[in-house]
Amino acid sequence: MAQQPKEQTIVRAAVDAVEAAGGVAIKYSAAPYGKAGTPDVLGVLAGRALAWECKRPGGKPTALQAEQMRRWAAAGADVRLIRSKDEAAAAAAELAAGLP
Repeated sequence: MAQQPKEQTIVRAAVDAVEAAGGVAIKYSAAPYGKAGTPDVLGVLAGRALAWECKRPGGKPTALQAEQMRRWAAAGADVRLIRSKDEAAAAAAELAAGLP
């Protein structure tokens, strides 16, 4: 069985996918002044804010992360749970194309 990618590999792929599609993105780090539970990747692509939580395949957000994702979505951001490099590339392509 193939080894699962590390979460940091998926985060890097998500940031790279957004930037390759013409957007800007960062890996968010809560320390020391941030807000716990904020999604891993924050950015803007095609005029749309995005807040993506990255997990290894099968991983689930914590309750705090899920609440923060809900808040970002309610504020109008594109919020997704990204579990692979392919999901990151597909999500960035959808946003760049103006898809919901």
